[in-house]
Amino acid sequence: MINKLKVAVLTAPTFLLAQRAHADAATGWTGAPAEDYGLAHDFDDLVLTIIEWFLDFVIMLSVLVIIFSGITYVASSGDQERTTQAKKTAKYAIMGLAMSGLAYAVVRLVVTNLIQE
Repeated sequence: MINKLKVAVLTAPTFLLAQRAHADAATGWTGAPAEDYGLAHDFDDLVLTIIEWFLDFVIMLSVLVIIFSGITYVASSGDQERTTQAKKTAKYAIMGLAMSGLAYAVVRLVVTNLIQE
């Protein structure tokens, strides 16, 4: 199981990049300016880019934890301790997701209003 997971994680970027290259070839796309790739040109763009990547990671991790807790809840077979633990895990994953969203909003507000002035 772990070997299959390793293979999936290592090969996923290859498939994603291949799909992008195929789509580019099909549409005749030849290139774009650097800003289309999300590259930062100054400090505030760099900060926002890093935070957006981190937020994407947190969202993916939270969704995986929620799915895991749902599977644990279903597989608990009425065991009160496992059911309670699965509920707590889902609750904390949702709380973490909400807190990271609020943190992103605060940082975006600070960067766009204070640093750009």
